[in-house]
Amino acid sequence: MNVTYEQQDTREYIHYFSFLRVISMLAVIVIHVISNTIYFYSNYLTDFQLFLGNFLRSFFQSWAVPIFVMISGALFLDKSKNISISKLYKKNILRLLLVLIVFGIVYALMELYFATHTLNLKMFFIALKKVYSNDVWDHMWFIYMLIGLYIVVPPVKIFINYANEKIIRYCLLVLFIFICIVPFFDSFTGIKFGIYIPISSVGKFQDSCRIKI
Repeated sequence: MNVTYEQQDTREYIHYFSFLRVISMLAVIVIHVISNTIYFYSNYLTDFQLFLGNFLRSFFQSWAVPIFVMISGALFLDKSKNISISKLYKKNILRLLLVLIVFGIVYALMELYFATHTLNLKMFFIALKKVYSNDVWDHMWFIYMLIGLYIVVPPVKIFINYANEKIIRYCLLVLFIFICIVPFFDSFTGIKFGIYIPISSVGKFQDSCRIKI
């Protein structure tokens, strides 16, 4: 199947996407403000303030970043648009890889310098290894996630284009159960459910799932 992509200047601007981006960006800022407040000033906060801070942080974390992911999905998986694998890699994935490598190496070198107060060629290769293994600053997890999502766009788009609404709803339900409900009960009960599906969730610290029946 030939999959092509043509950029059109006459694309309709979707205003509510911009609104959602603004709301999500503000939520991400709130998450980091609250997290740093709890981390650095927990000894000065009352129990109620700690509870409220953790509650608000969890509340905003539950939808802030997923909204960005859903916007990307709505744009990339639009049935009216065709996506070329070569252009996807050249335009989107390559650009993210460059950002990841450049800033990942810089952050890793900063950490190494702060720890040793020296810089040498060996540290550059150590930094490169850290970037390769996602052992860099926590906020970089979003770049790793986006690259993975872009890689699977072509087959997912074919599925979206040809699957009926019932099948799509079924898949969303299964993903919701195994990515949200099952991990919650695993954490709540301390007992790990024995059935897996090969899917990773949005968060960096979410365990990957495997099929095990």
